[in-house]
Amino acid sequence: MDKNCFEAFNAYELAANKGDADAQFSLGECYYLGRGVTEDCEKAFYWFLKSAEQGNLKAQINVAKAYEIGRGVELDLEKAFYWFLKAANQGDPKSQNSVGFCYEFGMGVNIDKEKSQFWYEEARKNGYKPG
Repeated sequence: MDKNCFEAFNAYELAANKGDADAQFSLGECYYLGRGVTEDCEKAFYWFLKSAEQGNLKAQINVAKAYEIGRGVELDLEKAFYWFLKAANQGDPKSQNSVGFCYEFGMGVNIDKEKSQFWYEEARKNGYKPG
C-alpha cells in the first residue's frame, strides 16, 4: 500500500471524525477507490452521506448515484431523487438533468412533464450537454 495514500487516509480520518465535510468526502473517496485502505463501498457511502448532509455538493452527487445503482447501499430511487434534487438546487447541471430524467420517467418521483422540462432547461442553461 502506498505510504502517501495511507498517510492521507489517516489525516482525512482524523478530520472527518471531527466533522469536517471535505475530509469526510475525501475519506469516502479513499474507501471507494481503495486508496490508503481496502476498498469498501459501504464505508465509502457512510462518509459520503456524512459529508452530503453538511451540504457538500460532490458528496450529494455520490450519494445520489449510490442510491440510484445500489452501490454501498440498498438501491432506493426515491432517495436517489432526493439527493439529485439537493445537488440540482446547488446548480450542478448533471444533477439537474438527472432530476429532469427522474420526473420524465417517474424514477423515485411521480411523472411530471412540466417539472421535467424545467429541470432539463436548467441543466442546459448551466452548460449541460448530453453525451
